[in-house]
Amino acid sequence: MPTSRAERSVAFGLALVVLAGFLALVFGPARGARADIATQRDLITQQLAVMRSQLALQHQQIDMTQQQLDIAKQQLAISSQTLSVARTTKNDVELQLAISRTLQAIARELASLARQTLVHAANIDRKTGPALRP
Repeated sequence: MPTSRAERSVAFGLALVVLAGFLALVFGPARGARADIATQRDLITQQLAVMRSQLALQHQQIDMTQQQLDIAKQQLAISSQTLSVARTTKNDVELQLAISRTLQAIARELASLARQTLVHAANIDRKTGPALRP
Protein backbone atom coordinates (compact mmCIF):
# COMPACT_ATOMS: atom_id res chain seq x y z
CA MET A 1 0.00 0.00 0.00
CA PRO A 2 1.71 2.95 -1.19
CA THR A 3 0.78 6.05 0.60
CA SER A 4 0.94 9.40 -0.90
CA ARG A 5 2.65 12.33 0.52
CA ALA A 6 -0.68 14.00 1.31
CA GLU A 7 -1.84 10.98 3.21
CA ARG A 8 1.36 10.95 5.18
CA SER A 9 0.97 14.64 5.97
CA VAL A 10 -2.60 14.09 7.10
CA ALA A 11 -1.52 11.11 9.19
CA PHE A 12 1.34 13.10 10.67
CA GLY A 13 -1.02 16.03 11.41
CA LEU A 14 -3.51 13.70 13.06
CA ALA A 15 -0.71 12.18 15.12
CA LEU A 16 0.36 15.65 16.22
CA VAL A 17 -3.23 16.56 17.15
CA VAL A 18 -3.61 13.31 19.10
CA LEU A 19 -0.23 13.88 20.80
CA ALA A 20 -1.14 17.48 21.67
CA GLY A 21 -4.50 16.32 23.04
CA PHE A 22 -2.78 13.66 25.09
CA LEU A 23 -0.26 16.16 26.46
CA ALA A 24 -3.08 18.60 27.27
CA LEU A 25 -4.97 15.84 29.09
CA VAL A 26 -1.92 14.76 31.07
CA PHE A 27 -0.23 18.05 31.84
CA GLY A 28 -3.22 20.41 31.88
CA PRO A 29 -4.81 18.96 35.03
CA ALA A 30 -1.36 18.47 36.55
CA ARG A 31 -0.76 22.19 36.26
CA GLY A 32 -4.08 22.81 38.06
CA ALA A 33 -3.22 20.14 40.63
CA ARG A 34 0.12 21.83 41.27
CA ALA A 35 -1.71 25.10 41.87
CA ASP A 36 -4.14 23.30 44.20
CA ILE A 37 -1.23 21.68 46.04
CA ALA A 38 0.49 25.06 46.41
CA THR A 39 -2.76 26.59 47.72
CA GLN A 40 -3.18 23.73 50.18
CA ARG A 41 0.45 24.10 51.27
CA ASP A 42 -0.14 27.80 51.93
CA LEU A 43 -3.32 27.03 53.87
CA ILE A 44 -1.55 24.36 55.92
CA THR A 45 1.30 26.81 56.61
CA GLN A 46 -1.24 29.37 57.82
CA GLN A 47 -3.00 26.75 59.95
CA LEU A 48 0.34 25.75 61.45
CA ALA A 49 1.07 29.38 62.32
CA VAL A 50 -2.37 29.69 63.97
CA MET A 51 -1.84 26.45 65.88
CA ARG A 52 1.58 27.64 67.06
CA SER A 53 -0.01 30.88 68.30
CA GLN A 54 -2.71 28.88 70.08
CA LEU A 55 -0.06 26.64 71.61
CA ALA A 56 1.86 29.69 72.85
CA LEU A 57 -1.37 31.04 74.39
CA GLN A 58 -2.04 27.70 76.03
CA HIS A 59 1.47 27.72 77.50
CA GLN A 60 0.78 31.20 78.89
CA GLN A 61 -2.51 29.95 80.33
CA ILE A 62 -0.73 27.00 81.92
CA ASP A 63 1.84 29.36 83.45
CA MET A 64 -0.92 31.62 84.80
CA THR A 65 -2.83 28.63 86.14
CA GLN A 66 0.35 27.38 87.84
CA GLN A 67 0.84 30.80 89.43
CA GLN A 68 -2.78 30.78 90.62
CA LEU A 69 -2.25 27.30 92.04
CA ASP A 70 0.88 28.46 93.87
CA ILE A 71 -1.05 31.43 95.32
CA ALA A 72 -3.91 29.13 96.33
CA LYS A 73 -1.43 26.83 98.07
CA GLN A 74 0.04 29.79 99.95
CA GLN A 75 -3.43 30.94 100.96
CA LEU A 76 -4.25 27.43 102.12
CA ALA A 77 -1.09 27.36 104.24
CA ILE A 78 -1.99 30.73 105.77
CA SER A 79 -5.56 29.60 106.37
CA SER A 80 -4.30 26.42 108.04
CA GLN A 81 -2.04 28.47 110.31
CA THR A 82 -4.91 30.84 111.10
CA LEU A 83 -7.15 27.88 111.92
CA SER A 84 -4.46 26.42 114.16
CA VAL A 85 -4.09 29.73 116.01
CA ALA A 86 -7.87 30.03 116.32
CA ARG A 87 -8.11 26.51 117.76
CA THR A 88 -5.31 27.22 120.22
CA THR A 89 -6.98 30.49 121.21
CA LYS A 90 -10.31 28.68 121.64
CA ASN A 91 -8.66 26.09 123.87
CA ASP A 92 -6.98 28.85 125.90
CA VAL A 93 -10.29 30.69 126.25
CA GLU A 94 -12.06 27.50 127.32
CA LEU A 95 -9.34 26.89 129.91
CA GLN A 96 -9.59 30.48 131.17
CA LEU A 97 -13.38 30.16 131.29
CA ALA A 98 -13.09 26.95 133.31
CA ILE A 99 -10.65 28.65 135.71
CA SER A 100 -12.98 31.66 136.00
CA ARG A 101 -15.94 29.40 136.77
CA THR A 102 -13.88 27.56 139.40
CA LEU A 103 -12.79 30.86 140.95
CA GLN A 104 -16.39 32.08 140.89
CA ALA A 105 -17.52 28.89 142.65
CA ILE A 106 -14.76 29.36 145.24
CA ALA A 107 -15.78 33.01 145.71
CA ARG A 108 -19.40 31.96 146.23
CA GLU A 109 -18.26 29.36 148.76
CA LEU A 110 -16.13 31.93 150.55
CA ALA A 111 -19.03 34.39 150.57
CA SER A 112 -21.27 31.70 152.00
CA LEU A 113 -18.67 30.89 154.67
CA ALA A 114 -18.30 34.58 155.47
CA ARG A 115 -22.10 34.93 155.90
CA GLN A 116 -22.16 31.83 158.07
CA THR A 117 -19.28 33.22 160.13
CA LEU A 118 -21.11 36.53 160.57
CA VAL A 119 -24.26 34.72 161.65
CA HIS A 120 -22.25 32.55 164.04
CA ALA A 121 -20.43 35.60 165.45
CA ALA A 122 -23.75 37.41 165.93
CA ASN A 123 -25.11 34.41 167.76
CA ILE A 124 -22.05 34.29 170.01
CA ASP A 125 -22.36 38.06 170.69
CA ARG A 126 -25.97 37.62 171.69
CA LYS A 127 -25.09 34.86 174.04
CA THR A 128 -21.97 36.38 175.54
CA GLY A 129 -22.41 40.07 174.94
CA PRO A 130 -20.47 42.40 172.70
CA ALA A 131 -16.78 41.96 172.41
CA LEU A 132 -14.57 44.24 174.48
CA ARG A 133 -12.60 46.74 172.58
CA PRO A 134 -9.21 47.76 173.85
